[in-house]
Amino acid sequence: MKSIKNHDIVYRTATIHLTAICLAVLAFMSTNAHAIPFSSAIDNAAIIQSSIDNVDRKAMIIGNGDMNALIFSRGNDLIMHVAKNDVWDARLITAQDGPLLKVNVGDHSWTGGERSPSWNHPYPTQTPPCVIRIPLSGKIVNTKLDLRRGLASITTASGTVTIRALARANVFYIEAENAISLEGFPQRFLPAAETQQNDTIVSVKQNLPGDIDYQGMVVFSVKESRGNRHAVSVVTSRKTSKPLEKATQLVKSTLDQKAAVLIQNHEEEWRQYWSKSGVELGNKDFLNKAKPEVVAQAREKLVELSEQLKVVEKHLSELES
Repeated sequence: MKSIKNHDIVYRTATIHLTAICLAVLAFMSTNAHAIPFSSAIDNAAIIQSSIDNVDRKAMIIGNGDMNALIFSRGNDLIMHVAKNDVWDARLITAQDGPLLKVNVGDHSWTGGERSPSWNHPYPTQTPPCVIRIPLSGKIVNTKLDLRRGLASITTASGTVTIRALARANVFYIEAENAISLEGFPQRFLPAAETQQNDTIVSVKQNLPGDIDYQGMVVFSVKESRGNRHAVSVVTSRKTSKPLEKATQLVKSTLDQKAAVLIQNHEEEWRQYWSKSGVELGNKDFLNKAKPEVVAQAREKLVELSEQLKVVEKHLSELES
């Protein structure tokens, strides 16, 4: 009876030890799972320029996977050419096209397949729903695209403009001392955009025509400003039957939040994104140099685990004897 009791005590002790070890290892793994692997490499990948005056070669790109913008300077203004994944002139007018290519493999001949008149159209094509214009006070002295935080910063002698395409939100959030403006992006093959202002809300409406197979859409870009804080959203009629109301709600709800909270949530989304990225190499020498603190912590945990297992093995050996 005494032997059975001792046996039970030993196994309970072993279970407690193993549970404690597992919890410690899991806590260690959980802590490091949310860390950004090789964060210094992402910081060093920031793109820094003293000039962004050429849209083709120097423009900054800021985005969140759904909407993005090219940011460049023109005269004394910052210009943002906005794009959104679902904003397309998707017309494909083929009424005047000839027959498709037909190949006779047997006698090595073909008919049709000549150049089609539809190829002369500029569409289907993606088209910017709007342009954001930000007046600058002074010459640009530095720009930085911070990949880690999803942040574009443009610094002049008088201050800094910051631009974020908010993560998981259909909104550009801009901090700039000067008033910003919203306008359409003229295209010779599209109806002119319509701009309206209602109280603090400025909206740009762009009609994108359809064809026999494609319904077309209406796109609303909406801006609201409160002091040095500005928000711009883009919503299409393919997403909701009330795109203007939805875009208005998005910019208002964005500016209703405190700036610090808004930025913290945005950067947390990017932190989680980057924490899932990274490559662990089998080269131990390289790994030790790249992340010595993580390797050291892992080794400490392995030593603790080894000592605990020795205790368990000792108790089991005593039971067997």
